Amino acid sequence: MKLICHELIDLIIETNSSVNKNGYFDILRKKLESLRIYYKIAIDLNACDTELFKNLSFDFNEISKQMNNWQNWAKNPKSSSPDPARVPEFKNLGSVQK
Repeated sequence: MKLICHELIDLIIETNSSVNKNGYFDILRKKLESLRIYYKIAIDLNACDTELFKNLSFDFNEISKQMNNWQNWAKNPKSSSPDPARVPEFKNLGSVQK
């Protein structure tokens, strides 16, 4: 499972830096589904807490939603702009104290 997580992170980085992102989304989905199945098996073998799996299932769904939005944006990046209500504002960045 740890290896799949590392592979997912590597694929996300590769996808993000690629000009043609669309070819990566199916691979990302398969890796995410593999991870979900491994966690289900871990639950069946009592190697993983069911509460942890509930939390992870929620996270898997959120990641899937984000991936769908990313894929939609990658298909037509010029027409979609971020929702200003969801973009955080960073004010006074120069005044951060150490």
